[in-house]
Amino acid sequence: MIRELKVCDYVIVLMITIVSFVTVYLFSTIGFDPLHTGLMFQMAHDVANGKKMFVEVFNQYGVLPVYFQAVAIKLFGDSVHSIILSAVSAYVVSFCLNYLCFYRVVGRSIAVVSTLVLLLIGPYFIWTFLPWSSVYALMFTMLTLFFVEEYYTKRANCFWYLSAVSVFFVFLSRQPVGIVMILSFGVLFFSFRIIGFNSIKAKEWIYWMLVLLGQFIIYFALLFFTVGARGVEEYCNQMIIWPMKWSEDVGGLRTLFHHLFPFYDSNLIFSYTWIILPIACVILYIMIMYFIKKTKTKKGVIVLSFSIFGVASWAQYYPVTCIRHVYWSAFPMVGLFCWGCLWIVKVVLKCLKKARNKKGKDYKKLATAITLVIVLFVFSGDISMRVSEGANKWRSNTSVLKCDKGFGYLNGLRMSDAERECWTNLHSNVRELQKDYNDVLNLTNDAYYSLFSDSDYEPRFVFSTYKNVIKDTYLENMNNYIEINHPIILKYEYGYTEDTEWMRRYKLYTRLDILEEDGRPGGLGKLEIYVYNE
Repeated sequence: MIRELKVCDYVIVLMITIVSFVTVYLFSTIGFDPLHTGLMFQMAHDVANGKKMFVEVFNQYGVLPVYFQAVAIKLFGDSVHSIILSAVSAYVVSFCLNYLCFYRVVGRSIAVVSTLVLLLIGPYFIWTFLPWSSVYALMFTMLTLFFVEEYYTKRANCFWYLSAVSVFFVFLSRQPVGIVMILSFGVLFFSFRIIGFNSIKAKEWIYWMLVLLGQFIIYFALLFFTVGARGVEEYCNQMIIWPMKWSEDVGGLRTLFHHLFPFYDSNLIFSYTWIILPIACVILYIMIMYFIKKTKTKKGVIVLSFSIFGVASWAQYYPVTCIRHVYWSAFPMVGLFCWGCLWIVKVVLKCLKKARNKKGKDYKKLATAITLVIVLFVFSGDISMRVSEGANKWRSNTSVLKCDKGFGYLNGLRMSDAERECWTNLHSNVRELQKDYNDVLNLTNDAYYSLFSDSDYEPRFVFSTYKNVIKDTYLENMNNYIEINHPIILKYEYGYTEDTEWMRRYKLYTRLDILEEDGRPGGLGKLEIYVYNE
């Protein structure tokens, strides 16, 4: 039986919204990552100030999060805090959609607990919060699940076509995940053919593909007319060629297998729950394909679809295995895991009931209670570790940056005294030097430092591997630019940027200790500020 929304469900959604927003927001403003958050903020800042995507703004992942965050900057001010609010809102929508997707198939109590588990195993308790493109891809992934479920439940074609719109938005948020999500609908089509499920007519599949294709045509047409031929070329370089090349450099099939099944990770920073979830998702798909051939119930078809989309979300794992990526990947799998546990418990209780010849006794409440115990036990280690780390993080001696001269973009973030001193020294040194020097050139991978520059020098910021792969003349152009303009140069003591010809004409002005408390790999050394040696 498929449950319908009642007043209590709306109340639950409202409570999830309030609790999740408060929880995530409290931890989202602690600390600052100049690499990841800096990249997202720089893109949104540039777009909000009228710069063209791909031509004047380097974009690695997807255009939609940048525009969402640019709107947030317009609404709430030009600061990192604004884009964090945007990402927190995307998380909140994902939590609400998780409940709405699973309450029909596992019941309200298990759906609430699965949402609570997702809230409590978030990476924001341990590492610095990232307003990353994956957060928005996750939101539209869950929205796709919701529309597909609504279609099966209400048989309204509009929800079927809205799922095509939503999966396209996944693509616009994070291309690799979007591509796999689109392919998952192909897997869904062939799965239905295998089990003989023909409720979705052939013309509905055709219309779905036409809706998706139409969106792609409109997208690339708008791309061409807004950024021109050069912008389309840069789109291909930045979002297709370079990511593929970078993935090749990261490793081959062995590396891919490692990131999907990180059994042999010597520095495993998460429990084996994160390996069990995708494996359980695959097993669940196989089991449903076997048992659903005769029944073809709505609930069975919904769970079958969710298992396929759950495996598709696995694309978030690659090419980096970390506590954030596994969370974004496994998000839709937690509700499926709960359903699998409930199904197994019901089967066991049914067998026991039959063996004891018990008639008329309802085991539904007992099955729900046992399932809740199993789910909480499985995730207890991750919850305990994250809540403990989160409590330590919250108790740390931090204060909110407010109206401090020179901070600007970092206002509203919580920082320790050491971090405050670090960023104060950076801003004051660069601003003082800018009185005598025209521009700032960022030779690090941390995009935040590019915000000191007022120049349109292309590219203002690119990853070091990108400039080596795509921009064959990058070093030559850079040295020519330095020789003519004599900018302030920011680079690390060692790390991403190798010494080049410019260093012969420059002297070290100061070396700053940029803290790395967000869990990023170390080894970048101290940030060095160079000025022209006249």
